[in-house]
Amino acid sequence: MIVNGNNIDYRLLPLQNEVEQAAQMMKEGRVQGALSLAKKAVETFPDHPMPHIIATVGYKSVGLTLEYNAEITKLLSILGSKEEVFFRLGEFCLTVKLLDLSDFYLSKALAMDNDSFKVWYHYAQLKTEKKEYPAALEMYKKALPLTDDDHFKQDIKEKIAKAGKLR
Repeated sequence: MIVNGNNIDYRLLPLQNEVEQAAQMMKEGRVQGALSLAKKAVETFPDHPMPHIIATVGYKSVGLTLEYNAEITKLLSILGSKEEVFFRLGEFCLTVKLLDLSDFYLSKALAMDNDSFKVWYHYAQLKTEKKEYPAALEMYKKALPLTDDDHFKQDIKEKIAKAGKLR
């Protein structure tokens, strides 16, 4: 939904609903259902990245290589860089608890941009989720100097302290 002054654009509500439902299905392992919703959202919103992200992860999960490659190409045209494509795929996979796929995509994004705060930060979250605390600790330490945002700095310092105790 887009709010502009007193005007509300409700055209994005179906996208939001389908994306949320598809993400939940993906989290539950219902890949075909998620793909079905993603395809529907792509038809309605062909240039919005989220339906393509869900479809890409779905195609990768079920081994549909041609469809997967087509979605990667579409995401590249929407998002503008491979690093951003792989980051967003890794971020989504982390959200829906597809941890191995998240690792796959975030490692690709990191290989393309070793100085990306958001990639280090999300990779550290992934390592924490996988209970790989020493790796998470190192990644949070690498992310910390890459941001000027006080909120993130405080959050990372707290996570470093917590991860240090869990070693």
